[in-house]
Amino acid sequence: MNDWKNLSQSGNYERIVAEAKQAQTAEDFFLLVSAYLALGKGKEAMEVLLSHREELYKAKPLLALKANFETRFLLRQFDEAYEDL
Repeated sequence: MNDWKNLSQSGNYERIVAEAKQAQTAEDFFLLVSAYLALGKGKEAMEVLLSHREELYKAKPLLALKANFETRFLLRQFDEAYEDL
């Protein structure tokens, strides 16, 4: 969502999270994951990553991998991060 891009750039992560059900595209899900990470909500970010893993890796594999590792480290899931690699 173009609005989400603007919200993300202005740091309005709470609104992105409030509108999470509107996410439809890989770009939307990446912005949602970023918003969750910015708010320190790693568990929620991981839920998005896992439930849309195939779509995210297909759209932008390196960004999906980066988001996955950032989230795993935030959650202190080091063994899982190693397994994902």
